[in-house]
Amino acid sequence: MPETTGTTPSTQAATPTTPQPVGIKETVTSLIIAFALAFVFRGFVVEPYVIPTGSMAPTLLGAHMRFTNPSSGHDWAVNHWFHAPAGTRDDNPVPLPQQGGVLGGTNMGPVTVVDPLTKEEVTFTSGVPLRSGDRIFVLRYLWPIFKPGRYDVVVFKWPGKSEVSFIKRMVGKPNEQVALFDGDVFVRPMESSDRPAEGTNTWLLEGWKTAPKPEREQRVLWWTLFDSSVVPGKSAAGRPFSGPFVSAEPGWEIAGRQSYTYTGGSATRLRWDTTPDKALDYRQFFMDHNTARAARDRVRRGWHLVDTYPFDEMFQATGLTLPGDAYNSGQVLFYPISDLRLSAGVQPEKPGMTFSAVIRARGHEFRGRLVPSGDGYKAVVEMRPVVDGQSAEAGWEAKADGMLSGVMSPGEVTNIEFWHADQTLQLWVNSRLAASGKYEWSLAERVRHTLGMSLEEVLSRDEAERNANRPPTFAVGGNYSRPEPWFELSGPATLHRVKVDRDIYYQPVRPQATSGGLAMDFCNASYPADRYNIFLGPDQYFVCGDNSPNSADGRYWTTVSDPWVAQIDPTPGVVNERLLVGKAFLVYFPAVQSRELFGAKIPMIDAGRVRWIW
Repeated sequence: MPETTGTTPSTQAATPTTPQPVGIKETVTSLIIAFALAFVFRGFVVEPYVIPTGSMAPTLLGAHMRFTNPSSGHDWAVNHWFHAPAGTRDDNPVPLPQQGGVLGGTNMGPVTVVDPLTKEEVTFTSGVPLRSGDRIFVLRYLWPIFKPGRYDVVVFKWPGKSEVSFIKRMVGKPNEQVALFDGDVFVRPMESSDRPAEGTNTWLLEGWKTAPKPEREQRVLWWTLFDSSVVPGKSAAGRPFSGPFVSAEPGWEIAGRQSYTYTGGSATRLRWDTTPDKALDYRQFFMDHNTARAARDRVRRGWHLVDTYPFDEMFQATGLTLPGDAYNSGQVLFYPISDLRLSAGVQPEKPGMTFSAVIRARGHEFRGRLVPSGDGYKAVVEMRPVVDGQSAEAGWEAKADGMLSGVMSPGEVTNIEFWHADQTLQLWVNSRLAASGKYEWSLAERVRHTLGMSLEEVLSRDEAERNANRPPTFAVGGNYSRPEPWFELSGPATLHRVKVDRDIYYQPVRPQATSGGLAMDFCNASYPADRYNIFLGPDQYFVCGDNSPNSADGRYWTTVSDPWVAQIDPTPGVVNERLLVGKAFLVYFPAVQSRELFGAKIPMIDAGRVRWIW
């Protein structure tokens, strides 16, 4: 017999029930609970923010315009705050209207911009709306459960005004000393009790290491300087487009092409063009709005491996000049970048071809190489010194190697990337890490190789330069070594999508000229004298913007003016743990723009740029 429960037989018909109306009390109670949960979630777990400025560009965009070159299809963002109409931009920059303005409208005339990849001037008269900044989600920190890691993008209360939130990248952690040199972050563990005596040149102490970026962050921070896949067939003047790569050997087909073909039978080199009319020498680079048109045009034709961003279009459009001893706050300094990524899709015609990507910088040559070995290929990353402009006869020092199969087959494309960043060499083949090695230079060694002088010599020159109202050695981009990248092939092949990307470059803070000399009113510059060191206590962090030449970050916060913040931590230039809001993790509504639809302005999302933040 089937088992039953209770006193009612299982065969008894069920009594129908009538739904009872939900009372007002229950409805109000549910709404209050939902509101409370949403409030708790927003206040303690996830909080939305909007990016107002371009200090984190191009990783995160503030208010901006997007331009598309009609001849190449290249799309890029430009800071909208200071830009001038065509014909006046070089000497009379004017603010653009707020979001909602459109090029060609009643409030704005035509705008001429420079394509950062092709160097073409493109004039837009309409169809380019002003956009708001990226909207992001921030995962709030629940102390002590979650704490930021190095290179996290963090939101925090600004020490100058606690009701204002800033967003930057965290580069310095508690209990360490931080140095920014040649674009890289150097760190040295240091407890409070280990702080050296005043006057000690800590750059000469042991323990300094570069702080390499994890792969995800590194891939985000690569910024393209050249990409052959977006070059136009012809320049604006109707001539075949001429890019930055050239070769002294015959047999290359390059001009006006997106893929480069070599038909010769001997070994060859495809190099970045560093001739004077294509790239200025790396002396003291400054921006000057009064630069003659001919000089500006010369600069625009050049290919410069320097730390500019297309987002700061005004800097790109005005040009460079060499003003001699002039040094004032209206000039912008450029630094050559040696941390580069070289990439290409290699399609050999014959078996057994050897391929290399080489970067000459810091008194050395760094190389990623694929060479036939047995039934496969050997991947090697290596380096050798350069003495008086000549490669050392001693040969290459291998830093790492690995074996590969199924690559460099005739007629097939093998995608190769060679990374040189944070004193680390990596060779990626078909999206797989084939070899990775590191060279461990101390700060003093890095100074010697990059500037061509000892740290002691730099220190001796520093005081004299400042007393003469000249920028310190570390503040002059022209003192840094100039990078030269190239590719080497042992036989005929085609290179597809040849690219050169640059790493983020953390600039040292530059002093500003005053009537009495150089005002050293910044907080955390990156000079080797003791007064410029960045020392972080047990609850302190150091942050910088990704748009380093144009970011108000910990390098510039000279005072703690907010009384509430001063009670927490009066140290200028740092972010105390208690000021951290959380980690930015998602662009959920990027670069909103207003479009007119059925007579009304509707915010439109650029769905293709929804992305995780690394």
